[in-house]
Amino acid sequence: MNTRHRIAMLVAVGGIAFGALATQSRSARAQIDPYRASYGVYETTPEGETVLRGEIYREMRDPTRYDEHWVLYPGYVYPSANNGVTLTIRPGLREYRSTNDFFARVPFGRGSRYVHVANLDTYERPVAQ
Repeated sequence: MNTRHRIAMLVAVGGIAFGALATQSRSARAQIDPYRASYGVYETTPEGETVLRGEIYREMRDPTRYDEHWVLYPGYVYPSANNGVTLTIRPGLREYRSTNDFFARVPFGRGSRYVHVANLDTYERPVAQ
């Protein structure tokens, strides 16, 4: 699977999680707490080992629009039923003051990947263009 397909799958998984939350309550919001800015991305292997595999910084533009900046560390595996890896997002290890602070301080070793997700959180149905 190439990088474009993996990024598309990651965005789709986020959309599915958001959709599941939105159907449970009128007050539901996206899967990431709107009042926190940084998160850790953890993977749990089929053997039960939990490993930090990345970080997310959420940049609020306004109450309905925000960007997520993901840095996935080397060794990150896209979770699936086939590989038995599960993904958990938890409040981050480090607090970042801004997007620039995140980019300056987040670990980005050889083999790391950056993913940018632009989000619109609304109760209105989108219209295809």
